[in-house]
Amino acid sequence: MGAMKPVLAVVHTRHSPCRCHEFFVREARALGWRAVRVAVEEMALHRAILARADLVAEHTDTYGGRGDLRPLVRHFVESVGGRLLGASAAAAQVCDDKIEARRRMEAAGIPVAPLARGRFPAVVKRPFEHGSRGIALVRDRAALERACRRWHADGTLLVERFVEGRELSVGLLEGGGRLLALPVVETLLPPGRTYGRARKWLDGAGPPIVAAALPARLDSRIRRLAERAFRALGLRDYARFDVRLSSDGTPCFLEANARPSVEEGTEFRVAAALAGYDGMRLMSLLLATRKRRTKR
Repeated sequence: MGAMKPVLAVVHTRHSPCRCHEFFVREARALGWRAVRVAVEEMALHRAILARADLVAEHTDTYGGRGDLRPLVRHFVESVGGRLLGASAAAAQVCDDKIEARRRMEAAGIPVAPLARGRFPAVVKRPFEHGSRGIALVRDRAALERACRRWHADGTLLVERFVEGRELSVGLLEGGGRLLALPVVETLLPPGRTYGRARKWLDGAGPPIVAAALPARLDSRIRRLAERAFRALGLRDYARFDVRLSSDGTPCFLEANARPSVEEGTEFRVAAALAGYDGMRLMSLLLATRKRRTKR
């Protein structure tokens, strides 16, 4: 009899526009792993699979229909003894909380977007949403008040000054005993716009994502800052940071993504490809984290 295949459990949300789970299943199987889909709606029924899998890739969109409950998924996986690919439950929860992630990055000397403090235009963010849901660009106090009324049930909202400039992102990969900041990429947006949900999920074809043409010193600085932010947030394996580059050349870190989208054509995949990682090579590096997770 041949050796048993290692098992990757892939937790995802049914009926979500996010198709990251398809990447994990397809590439893991191509590398000789047994990949098992686990719908988050039935997660409790599959606790044995999650506990016994060699790795668990969690890329849920919502839990119970809510983005703010998503941190519970990784906590559940850890509670049954599952070995998570990527960030621990605690670190992922910090990243999901935009206010806490901002606080920790700022404390580590990472430049972040300034708080609005009554200045416009401003960006209103629901702290526990993602995928550009729960974000509004407001240009006056009346629009700000409308956004606050719409999301008043969230309690605290994050209101930052809108940084006019270029939309960048930096992906990071951990492997081979080192942390690699992938090439900085740029999402080409019209001036004065944010990367909203309609562009990201609903348009069918999002804006172009290309290698960011930056001066070498600035490119190096942004990548070093991303590495520092990765460590400050206690991340591991892989992550992505969204950055706005202001017109005066100041990078402002906006968000930390503990579950960066790995679909073809997304920021992380474009950056990985620029670094020489096609889908299978990227997956191979991610699955190598199995060696860094000990049996419980």
